[in-house]
Amino acid sequence: MDVVNETKEKAREVASGGREKGSVAKRVLVSLAASAASGVTAYAARKAPGFVQGTLLPKLKELTSNGGTLDKAKKAVESAVPAVGGGGQASQTRPRPRISNGEREKRQRERAKHRRERKAALSR
Repeated sequence: MDVVNETKEKAREVASGGREKGSVAKRVLVSLAASAASGVTAYAARKAPGFVQGTLLPKLKELTSNGGTLDKAKKAVESAVPAVGGGGQASQTRPRPRISNGEREKRQRERAKHRRERKAALSR
């Protein structure tokens, strides 16, 4: 709808020609410009799905098919960085140590204490 409003504004500027009062010609020109903008928008909305299906999708399918560029890039990255492909030794990480409830509460109290200290320092 922005296109329609912009077209209306431009048509008003051109049609006014320094005159204060609106004329019949101005009204007709604004109406025609708005109709043209609306028609162009409707045409683009009708043709866009066909363009995507006929032009863009085949190219994307070609890129992702066997031997496509995307597949080659993925294989190159997987061979350079094994963790990306899910293989390699990067997945052999140690699990986090379990913490007792008492230790967890102690750490929470310490964090709360440090937050209070920071807050007090900022409010001075």
